[in-house]
Amino acid sequence: VQIPPDVVETIAGNKWNGREIMAFLLQKRGDQVRITPDVVKAAAGNKGNGKELMALLLEKRGNEVQITPDVVKAAAWNEGNGKELMALLLEKRGDEVQITPDVVKAAAENKGNGKELIALLLEKRGDEVQITPDVVKAAAGNEWNGKELMALLLEKRGDEVPITPDVVKAVAGNTWHGKELLELLLEKRGDEVPITPDVVKAVAGNEWNGKELMELLLEKRGDQVPITLDVVKAAAWNGRKGKEVMALI
Repeated sequence: VQIPPDVVETIAGNKWNGREIMAFLLQKRGDQVRITPDVVKAAAGNKGNGKELMALLLEKRGNEVQITPDVVKAAAWNEGNGKELMALLLEKRGDEVQITPDVVKAAAENKGNGKELIALLLEKRGDEVQITPDVVKAAAGNEWNGKELMALLLEKRGDEVPITPDVVKAVAGNTWHGKELLELLLEKRGDEVPITPDVVKAVAGNEWNGKELMELLLEKRGDQVPITLDVVKAAAWNGRKGKEVMALI
């Protein structure tokens, strides 16, 4: 009797003791367990013991483990142990691991270990890593390690990092690291940083560091900061920093 695939998938996604349950199942009922692509994807996305689960599957049932683009993307998304998972996949099944723009974007969005993931991909598969506008925008919006990610991208692939209005807008809306990110961009790519009305509107609406962001903009690019009606409205709606932003503009 086959164990239903969704049961095996649930075990693979169990972040507390999935590895132990899977090991027991493979040992006792191995011939009734199918390792489907969805099971491998669930293991890759497991934030608790994904690396250990994947290592077990590769060791015990390697011939059934398919490293699909969805599996690689799930590892890149994994905020718990994505870097370790990706390192394992690259080491054991590197020729099957495709580093697509979606994978790089997922790594850049990863709030847990995004910087470490991007560093690993650049080191191991740098020639396949495309720094697209979407990747840079994802790094700019990463609220936990956006600054470190952007610094890494600028250091390693500076010429390829497009600083588009959408990227700067994502920086301006970054809750925790907006100011540090904007400082970094202005320092490294000064004149290339477009200060559009939408960027200023995002700054005015940033409830956590809108005041600091607006001060920085006015200090560095005062004559180029458009204060439109939408900017004033965004400041007025800003529940935390609105009054301070309004005083600056």
